[in-house]
Amino acid sequence: MEEARKKKKMSNRKFVAIWSVVLALVLVLAVAVNILTNVFRGYVDLYLGGGDIIITPTEGSEDWESEYYPLDYEDTVAVQDAANALVEEIEGEGIVLLKNNGALPLSAPAKVTLLGRGSADPVYGGSGSGSVDLSTVTDLRTGLERAGYEINPTVYDILSGFAAYTESATALGTERVYTNPRGTITMDTGTSTFQIGEMPVENYTAEAVASFSGYADAAIVTISRVGGEGGDLTRDMEGYDDNYTPGQHMLELNQDERDAIALAKEHFDTVIVLINASTTMELGELEDDADVDAILWVGSPGQTGFYAVGDVLCGNINPSGRTADLWAADFTKDPTFVNFGDYQYSNLSSSNAAGDGYFVQYEEGIYIGYRYYETAAVEGFIDYDEAVVYPFGYGLSYTTFDWTIAGQELGGVDGAITVDVTVTNTGSVAGKDVVELYYSAPYTPGGIEKASVVLGAFAKTDLLQPGESQTLTLTLTVEDMASYDYKTERAYVLDEGEYIITLQTDSHTVKEGCDPITYTVGSKQVYGGDDH
Repeated sequence: MEEARKKKKMSNRKFVAIWSVVLALVLVLAVAVNILTNVFRGYVDLYLGGGDIIITPTEGSEDWESEYYPLDYEDTVAVQDAANALVEEIEGEGIVLLKNNGALPLSAPAKVTLLGRGSADPVYGGSGSGSVDLSTVTDLRTGLERAGYEINPTVYDILSGFAAYTESATALGTERVYTNPRGTITMDTGTSTFQIGEMPVENYTAEAVASFSGYADAAIVTISRVGGEGGDLTRDMEGYDDNYTPGQHMLELNQDERDAIALAKEHFDTVIVLINASTTMELGELEDDADVDAILWVGSPGQTGFYAVGDVLCGNINPSGRTADLWAADFTKDPTFVNFGDYQYSNLSSSNAAGDGYFVQYEEGIYIGYRYYETAAVEGFIDYDEAVVYPFGYGLSYTTFDWTIAGQELGGVDGAITVDVTVTNTGSVAGKDVVELYYSAPYTPGGIEKASVVLGAFAKTDLLQPGESQTLTLTLTVEDMASYDYKTERAYVLDEGEYIITLQTDSHTVKEGCDPITYTVGSKQVYGGDDH
């Protein structure tokens, strides 16, 4: 019985057969690897350091440029340094001075108090590709300190504490999980949240209020909004704001923000507001408030943009950005407002679509943004001054400029219109100016739909010292003034008549001293088929 329990030994023949199979597989694998290694030997040597890559030009191609992608930087550190410098430059060129009663520039060194959650917890970017590395990002305090400002530490610590967070790992890295949440925009899904997240004014302790007097050169209040592609902001804040009032939407100031600004006005002679948002907002109440001295739109400054914010505040950079959209007084009266909602495709397939398929029903045609407001005002449908806070293309400067038309050339309907404009800095500090060229096409009621005014070209000067001039050439292709006729021609049409060319500081304001230019089209031109 004991003998039966013993395992039988494997026969030599079976052992040899198994190992023969194993050795055969190893041999086949070795041969395959050897063949692939030889086929891709150049790559193996290049990436594993086994040799040099040698390029032998074919006959006749010896002088061809073979380095398609030359390296501009020697390593990743140099690349990152260049990227950070570029972000700072873009921010410095794009910041828009919306309001200034003389408070800016605020000379440094100065001792200032930052108010508002966004001062300690700004919005740096958006959803999708608008991300930053939060572990190395330049915050507002760092940007202001480099410019020479001393920041009230007592208040800053309170704001930082209110914006405390833990980090949570995600598929794309880490995200912040806040003790006091603010809105998050997720791309192409229905999971966005819309809290403003502003710190209630009662959180500014008696000690904090007492500290104002030691940092009283200015109060800088930051108003922030999240935003990003694939995630529209809410038209109704119900459920997202403790002080919600019926009809309140996300792009107006909420009560906590109004309270923070009131606190600043009560204790400081100089109040500066930073709009840290990629969107326009309803700012009429701040524009009309004489106790709010200056407003800067700084957008989402990205990795290092807050350095430029500090430089603009102190005057190292003279702001020369212009609004890229019109800032309305009341969004609920905008024709686009009713077209935002909870719209979602019902026939999505995960095999050919990403996200949850939310969309907006666009119904405005050409009458969107400044083209709506400018046209509606001309038609008498709205009072422009009541409906608009800041026009499209608007922006102030720390200096002044005069323009003179130095020359013009009016080409044929298959050519272009060029206008030379000499810009002179007539102020006391260096700065850049933006010249905007608009056109107004002839309109017949019932004919092709046209906006009353359309941006045709624009250009920015170099940095001009006081008294210095520069001549800019703005070019508008005549065909670009054509309008689409969807009813009859189903093509772009340049109607017969007079086209008025104007040089403007924004979509609503013609520059003083620059007379309009009339361009006449003798007969209707249809740009279709080969004629375009």
